[in-house]
Amino acid sequence: MMHFGCTICGRCCQGLRLPLSAVEAIDWIDHGGVVEILCDAGPDVDTTDTAAEYRRVRAFAGRSGAMPIQVSLLLTASFSGPCPNLQSDFTCRRYEARPAACRIYPAEINSARRLDPAEKLCPPDAWSQDHPLWLDQEGLPGSAALSVALNRSRSSAIEDAPVKARLADLLDINKVALANEGFVIFRLDQHRLRDALVEAMRKPAAATEIAWRFMTNRDATAALIRSSGALAELSTSDDEVEYLPFFPADAA
Repeated sequence: MMHFGCTICGRCCQGLRLPLSAVEAIDWIDHGGVVEILCDAGPDVDTTDTAAEYRRVRAFAGRSGAMPIQVSLLLTASFSGPCPNLQSDFTCRRYEARPAACRIYPAEINSARRLDPAEKLCPPDAWSQDHPLWLDQEGLPGSAALSVALNRSRSSAIEDAPVKARLADLLDINKVALANEGFVIFRLDQHRLRDALVEAMRKPAAATEIAWRFMTNRDATAALIRSSGALAELSTSDDEVEYLPFFPADAA
């Protein structure tokens, strides 16, 4: 059982890549925000692992060389420093239209993950027993509002998978990081991205014919990927594409 109440400290509104649905991404761009695309992928294999299944239902099918893969594209509202909607009193300028990720915080969108206050940015007094019930003894939402927001977030992530497959086609995106090793970040012209999002929502696709290439900063990973029949290259960056590693690069 867990209690929680927002203290309006503003800590969770600083320097983020905030996950967005396709609809939210269009709205974010329309209000002057910047949306990036983060890409990763893993082999398409049968598994009973809960985390892998969570990933699978939010991904779309692809192929890298001879390897079938599951590709994940994450639309994010990206900003350094304060969120553009954060006001001087730490309230939100667009509170009623805020993204679902803001509505559910600090809950976990992945139902397989257990909420750990130590991993969150909220101060200790946010978790006081004096606050409303957030999660019950079984880890279920303590309010109807949170339950609705979580269900909407989880449904949108699944429903957006074919939209993102089509988006990759429209934007000529063909690079991914290996899942759990990093992300490939695409920073595209926002007008072009918005137009592609609208078209992708109009005509989504379940899979793509893209020849996906894995990017990595580690020689051993590149060799492993190639040995599995997939395409791999060592990471490079330019104005539109950056590799965000989770691990240090190989020593020169």
